[in-house]
Amino acid sequence: MLLHTVQEAILRKFEVLGKASFNALKPEHIDPKLFVYHLQKLVSQQIIEKVSTGEYQLTQFGKHAWSSYKATGGLADAANNTYLLLRLEYEGKILAVTRTQVPFLGYTGVLSLGMSKETPLLEHAQQYVRSIGLLTSPLALSLILDVLYRNLETKEVIQHSIMFVISGKLHAAPTQLHIDEGTLSLLTPEELRTVTPGYSNTTDLLVLPQQLTYVTREYFDEL
Repeated sequence: MLLHTVQEAILRKFEVLGKASFNALKPEHIDPKLFVYHLQKLVSQQIIEKVSTGEYQLTQFGKHAWSSYKATGGLADAANNTYLLLRLEYEGKILAVTRTQVPFLGYTGVLSLGMSKETPLLEHAQQYVRSIGLLTSPLALSLILDVLYRNLETKEVIQHSIMFVISGKLHAAPTQLHIDEGTLSLLTPEELRTVTPGYSNTTDLLVLPQQLTYVTREYFDEL
């Protein structure tokens, strides 16, 4: 499903605002009636919702629908996604990023990126690492996480994710601290495990298996 340009403009505001008032969401130089129409369209599609403060926010579905839309150009597969996690280590510390975008605005964990339909996993990961100014040892596929995200209250499955964990060692600490995903830092395994807010999958990434392993998980606390 495609989004109208007005709807795209509204959703882009949530990438950095999290919650936003009616006036903060309204793009400049747009007819108020047209804006209200598209705002209500997003509400009816359960992509955004109005909260008790009168502000609007992305729904659980909306966070991942928007992320899927940016990656694939459509909302249809938002409940099923596949992506890469990069576990890069330097002198006993793990490269982490504090996200400045939805989904998971403000969360800290390892780097993530979408799949490429044209490039193999490791090559795609290596290209991305180089694009943000990092040099690493040869990368390896270390872990496959098959995760069902469930609603904490109803236990209903909200999303099914396949995560390919790519590992490697950095040649040097990052010099570029701000990337599109967020702000980079080097954290000890213990710091990464206890950072708040953090991800459930972090525990699986702290000590990787010696050979490629497939693991199933159910997470309840992130959507």
